[in-house]
Amino acid sequence: MINLLKSKTIKNIGFVSFSRIVSNLFGMIIMILVARTLGPESYGFLSIFFTTGFILSSIVNSLKTAFVRKNSKKMNSQMARLCFWIELVVALIVVFSGIIILYSISGFLVQGFHKAIFYGLIYGLTTTLSWAVLGVLEAKQSFKRLAYFTIFESLARVLIISLLFLNQKLTITNTYLVFIIIGSVGFVVSFFLIDIKMTGKLASWKSFKPLLKFAKWMILINIIIIFSRSIDIFIASYFSPMYEVGIYSAGKSFASKILIIVNSIIFVLFPKLSSLHKSEIKPYLKKVFRHSLLFIVIFFPGIFFSKFLIMITYGQSFLRTIPFFNVFYITFLISIIVSILFVINYVIDKPQITFFLALFNLVILIVAGMLCVPVFGLISLAYIMLFNVIVNLIINGVILIKKLS
Repeated sequence: MINLLKSKTIKNIGFVSFSRIVSNLFGMIIMILVARTLGPESYGFLSIFFTTGFILSSIVNSLKTAFVRKNSKKMNSQMARLCFWIELVVALIVVFSGIIILYSISGFLVQGFHKAIFYGLIYGLTTTLSWAVLGVLEAKQSFKRLAYFTIFESLARVLIISLLFLNQKLTITNTYLVFIIIGSVGFVVSFFLIDIKMTGKLASWKSFKPLLKFAKWMILINIIIIFSRSIDIFIASYFSPMYEVGIYSAGKSFASKILIIVNSIIFVLFPKLSSLHKSEIKPYLKKVFRHSLLFIVIFFPGIFFSKFLIMITYGQSFLRTIPFFNVFYITFLISIIVSILFVINYVIDKPQITFFLALFNLVILIVAGMLCVPVFGLISLAYIMLFNVIVNLIINGVILIKKLS
């Protein structure tokens, strides 16, 4: 079983990593075109758009995530349908409620801010629905199909954005619409990639109740982690002009590309770990840690080339993003280990550890951010997030060493 780390699991991580590397490469091309054409202020609005979509899709897809963790061995068609329809209803309620609230307070928002959030909600809805369907493939560990979907969806985006750029028609609104339209097409295509029809008999409440009980911690944790990773953009936009938010978010976005490997490992490990016997988990994770540490050692020197990377990517107008990039780069490297520790918490049935650490992150980020940003500027937000990751590493590491021993 442990030898699977060298075969199927590594191949799966490879499929997911490759697709996400390609997807992020295409995403970087889009960011470069937008940043160089429209400047830091528009980049700031674009970060609000993506953050809003990310929050919505991640929260709603928490149920799908729980379904995948619970059903990695046995795929239940009726349960898959029920999860999909619940996510669809919840997503629609959140989107329409968000639009109503948004327009009721639009007079108090910076010009263009409410537009970014509105389009972000629609984009989040399309992403939510696609991945609600594709969760079936994740549960079946059909990562090759997922990889193809991710690559072709990203390719379509970059081709359309490039055509708009070449025809000098690239605007912030056009960028929003490209992501929304491609997301909608992706939702339709996703139905052709799975073996389960979403129309038919649904699972009963009796069979769904154990999943909901299993999912409660995961849903709460996902919501808190999502906000703790994203709320900094809204704190930044509250205290600073959108130009400064663009500078800040460019550093964070560029450094976050290191999370491609993190997310790929977690994406593959979760359903895999749930099928292992308890005695196999510890040696399996040792090998995963070894590969992760090797990755950190290899990529750490990248921080010494930050100026060069920012210059060739964003251009002269984004040079002030270098300090943000440096802090976030270290933060995301450390979070590789922290993310694996969070995975282990689920496996040993101690999700409350992750819950309280995530809650700690969110509270510290909001309180410290509101106090520090007016005094020390936006760089303090980056250092607060670094502090949170280090605290998580120490506390979670000590707890798990005791538990696993």
